[in-house]
Amino acid sequence: MAAKPLIEAGLDPLHVVWLRVAGAALVMLPLAVRHRGLLRRRPGLLAGFGLFAVAGVQACYFAALSRIPVGVALLVEYLAPALVLGWVRFVQKRPVTRAAAVGVVLAVGGLACVVEVWAGLGFDALGLLLALGAACCQVGYFVLSDQGGDDDEAPTRWA
Repeated sequence: MAAKPLIEAGLDPLHVVWLRVAGAALVMLPLAVRHRGLLRRRPGLLAGFGLFAVAGVQACYFAALSRIPVGVALLVEYLAPALVLGWVRFVQKRPVTRAAAVGVVLAVGGLACVVEVWAGLGFDALGLLLALGAACCQVGYFVLSDQGGDDDEAPTRWA
């Protein structure tokens, strides 16, 4: 579902998020019923996925869209892998490869060029912060995904 036209038509970004969340819930309902035991075993993990991956990313992203161009919002949101690398290096205190570090520097440098930071951030600062919030929620999703692999009966197939 294209969100920008809905927002431009007058829907609040939060309403667009609710539409998308409700649609995703309906699509995922058969899979959730099949793996309902996971809800009893890992309720915090599933709540985290719902809050970060579904609601947080979309709410921050759509709120950012109401203030800044789509391309810029996406570019800032796509800083998430670089932020994950920072999480691994500084929070988990695990080493990262040189290639990954160079990739992060290139990604951040490219983003800085596209956003034109030297021009004094010509875009709305709150919009950029909201897009960064979407990136941070994506980081939460990736970190939770790492935690979710420990369960033997995690839903890994559709059949």
